[in-house]
Amino acid sequence: MVKAILIDSENKEIREVEVVKNGDSTLKSMYEHLKCGCVDVIRADQETDIWVDDEGLMKEGYTDEDGTRHNLSGFTAPGFTQTIMGNGLVMGHDDEGYSADSPISVQQVQNVITFVDFDRQDQKPEPSITITYWE
Repeated sequence: MVKAILIDSENKEIREVEVVKNGDSTLKSMYEHLKCGCVDVIRADQETDIWVDDEGLMKEGYTDEDGTRHNLSGFTAPGFTQTIMGNGLVMGHDDEGYSADSPISVQQVQNVITFVDFDRQDQKPEPSITITYWE
């Protein structure tokens, strides 16, 4: 098990969760927490990764069978060049690149995350790529 922090954008909650390892892989459990089928990673700093739905910007809001409308939801933080649509999973990594317990606390994540909602598809940010060169 890996201790992670879930950024639940639909419910506007940030909480600790356990990501289950299946052999060396945590991917299946990450898909379940993120509610997606394709992930990407944002390196927040040298120790902290934020795993996100790679297709989050391509998704649309939906309406449940009971008529409840679910808007497009996401989050942002200082230093992000773009709003992240969907959920996020904060984790660490070891020297070999495998997922490890989050090096930061729920409180630290709560201090920097801002949730966003879009009630129409045309309000959602357009996908973009920013390349940053490391020295």
